[in-house]
Amino acid sequence: MEVANSPSVNADSSAPTITVTDGKPVVVDFSASWCPPCQQLKPIFASLTKEFEGRVTMVTVDVDENSDMAAKFDVHSIPTLIFFDANGSQQDRLEGFVPEDVLRSRIENLLNSPN
Repeated sequence: MEVANSPSVNADSSAPTITVTDGKPVVVDFSASWCPPCQQLKPIFASLTKEFEGRVTMVTVDVDENSDMAAKFDVHSIPTLIFFDANGSQQDRLEGFVPEDVLRSRIENLLNSPN
């Protein structure tokens, strides 16, 4: 998956990383359309995408359409949120539905972490 100004996967590494093209931290939401907790998280993720626009790149990856990517990041349950710093290194990971305040706090921690 590589789109202009979107992160891409570095598949050449034993520990997958995100290639950051815009110099911002990245939050990846691995989900599926048939997953009720994923659908519950969807409006929260969309709201926070707007709130943190310009500071964090937030993308959603459908595990059914991108099973190789999900496997590379060891995603076994959904939703799974993976947080990467501006260098593309994984900093945090959440599995399962999370409330908006928890997700916001993790994004703020990502922004405030030294990298």
